[in-house]
Amino acid sequence: MEHPERIVVIGAGQAGGWVAKTLRDEGFEGRIDLVGDESFLPYERPPLSKAVLTGEAADETTLVFDAATFESLKVEWHGGVRATSIDRETRTVELDQGEPLRYDRLVLATGSRVRRLGLPGADHPRVRYLRDLADSAAIRECLAPERRLVVVGGGWIGLEVAASARKLGLEVIVLEAGDRLCARALPPELSAFLAGQHRARGVDVRLGVAIESFRSTTPDRVQVVMAAGETLDADLVVVGIGVVPDTRLAEAAGLEVDNGVVTDAVGRTGDPFIFACGDVTSHHNPFLDRRVRLESWANAQNQAIAAARAALGLESTYEDVPWFWSDQYDLNVQMLGVPSGWREPVMRGDMSDNAFTAFYLDGDRLDAVVAVNNARDIKVARRLMERRIPVDAARLADPATKLQALLKG
Repeated sequence: MEHPERIVVIGAGQAGGWVAKTLRDEGFEGRIDLVGDESFLPYERPPLSKAVLTGEAADETTLVFDAATFESLKVEWHGGVRATSIDRETRTVELDQGEPLRYDRLVLATGSRVRRLGLPGADHPRVRYLRDLADSAAIRECLAPERRLVVVGGGWIGLEVAASARKLGLEVIVLEAGDRLCARALPPELSAFLAGQHRARGVDVRLGVAIESFRSTTPDRVQVVMAAGETLDADLVVVGIGVVPDTRLAEAAGLEVDNGVVTDAVGRTGDPFIFACGDVTSHHNPFLDRRVRLESWANAQNQAIAAARAALGLESTYEDVPWFWSDQYDLNVQMLGVPSGWREPVMRGDMSDNAFTAFYLDGDRLDAVVAVNNARDIKVARRLMERRIPVDAARLADPATKLQALLKG
């Protein structure tokens, strides 16, 4: 194919920002159009449920690059603009305002959309979702001491919002439909650990709860109606029941979609002129040797770098061990791997100390690791997993054995 002269990136979040920067870092001197439906420059989302939500950090601290660095990239910035369609035959992107954009290569970094409740009354102004800076600001305005917050959903976002609200002095109730917290991401023992941590800090965690509707009491209050007949009055409800990949453009353009835009590891789609990266991709992960869709800060950045290189026709690889993290209260939870099932863990440290690591083995190889306040263990474990080094369970559990010694086999 011809060397690209014009590259269009749809999606101006963390992934889109890293695509633009990588293109310039690799010496691309052509035109880059960066299209984002928010007016804010590319930013990272993790702080929105933590420091930004509590007011400890300003919006600007979330920027992927400061304004000067962004300006140095010399991109054509289309902020507050929505891409409406892709014409693959003419290689153009239609926008909801302005002229269509022609591309030699197109990168989709459209991320995810929040999964919404389709229940009566869910459109009440005090029922909120958290996905972008505007959402975080709107929720923050409602967070005042002694108010009651009801969180619907016991996943990462819901628990981080609950922790932030408790820090600000709110009464917090978490309603989870399943029988444990973070069931999609964590093993049962870690779910129980997190539930205990939140309850110890005054959060009312309720499992197996089905919600029927929401009732308006006043413009500033909303009532949650549960299937069992109980009702809860709240000053604010935050819904965190997951996200769905934003594949609308890709589907309309006829690209293959299966729980995300189908790509190889470095973001190549079935169209040689179109690439994708970040939350929106269902990609083959070489480490796991299967197709996955990853919703993580690390994937948004690192797959974007790989996709940008691939779009330029450069040699590109992306075979990272999946890595996730969450901060709640004084707990830093980090996880490596996406196991197909949870086995009995090999524990290093004691849960009661709030500093421990749980290792999950498949035979003599690490399949997954979950560490609480043990970032050093994660660094070594990642190397063990990347190199597929056999490990001995007894040595893993023995605090007298330095993990670095296991790197020698």
